[in-house]
Amino acid sequence: MDEGQKDASTTSLGRGKGTSSLGNLTFVGLRSADFFLQLYLLRQYPLITSGSSFLGLTPYYAIVASLALITSVRHDFWKLYTSDQKASVSFAITVSAFNTIFNSLNIATSLWSITSNAPAIEQGMFASSSRSLGLGLFILGSFCETFTELQRKAFKDNPNDK
Repeated sequence: MDEGQKDASTTSLGRGKGTSSLGNLTFVGLRSADFFLQLYLLRQYPLITSGSSFLGLTPYYAIVASLALITSVRHDFWKLYTSDQKASVSFAITVSAFNTIFNSLNIATSLWSITSNAPAIEQGMFASSSRSLGLGLFILGSFCETFTELQRKAFKDNPNDK
């Protein structure tokens, strides 16, 4: 192998084919804990609105919390079912930290946007076309990503495709 080429079985984050119980446990544990951190952040700044919903949050916060939950569950499903890559502990920590940081920034942005636009919350959750479009695109993107990962796994698991 030339000096400039990397071994195809590993990357700089320590991934390769196989399994790592400690890496998987770290990945699933940290990705699952991310949802509870996001839930904690949402509960620190309660909105005064009529009604509550999922997890005792206002409808808007419930949707934001649900988005964080969906991403965590989707990543855990990917790691435990569709991925055939060995994930080292450093990979698990890196990916989880990246996702937690950006989920927290998304929560902060959503808190800022809803509190700076207080009259819009009384108009209903889906009165804003951008909110409806964003939620729809998130759901579509999550479905497409999961579906394509399942297709990829089925293709790679089929001995005729090797």
